[in-house]
Amino acid sequence: MSRISQELAAQIAVKLTEKSRIAADKLHVEYRELVTSLYEAQTPGDVKVCFTKYPDWFYTRSNIKLHGHGFNWEYVNPTRPLITNNNTDCILELTAKISDKIISAKRKWQKAKEGYDKLNLETRQALLTLKTFNNIRKELPQAAPMLPPPLSNALVVNFDTLKKQLDKQPDIKKETITS
Repeated sequence: MSRISQELAAQIAVKLTEKSRIAADKLHVEYRELVTSLYEAQTPGDVKVCFTKYPDWFYTRSNIKLHGHGFNWEYVNPTRPLITNNNTDCILELTAKISDKIISAKRKWQKAKEGYDKLNLETRQALLTLKTFNNIRKELPQAAPMLPPPLSNALVVNFDTLKKQLDKQPDIKKETITS
């Protein structure tokens, strides 16, 4: 009877909870895209036009600073590089309305991520609690295809060839010492 290892349980838990992880990642991208689009909306049109003509004359960054209205110098990675608005930094000017949108999207993503982490841990613990492959196949049939195939109790060694080789050994004759 085979027992499940910590590593195999973790790998199976990741595979079983894949849908939750993808959903949480999608919400994270939506949150980042929201912050990116809000920042781009604050960039003046003339600056955007000038940037398209002379991109080498501008600093671009891949992070946005959020401060005020519930944020304390938090950084968000945008979905694309942005033109800086404060020397070499991208600082989003927050209002209460903008802040509420961002906080709502952030909480939604964090809730989904926490749900995924909890489900992953719970799945891993359940697999480790079941211990054996047979118990896992009975109680969690979703995990059965991810388990290694059952090992056969039959011996892999072919004894016929071994016996033939043993029989074909040369005989060693003892010489007797005669005086």
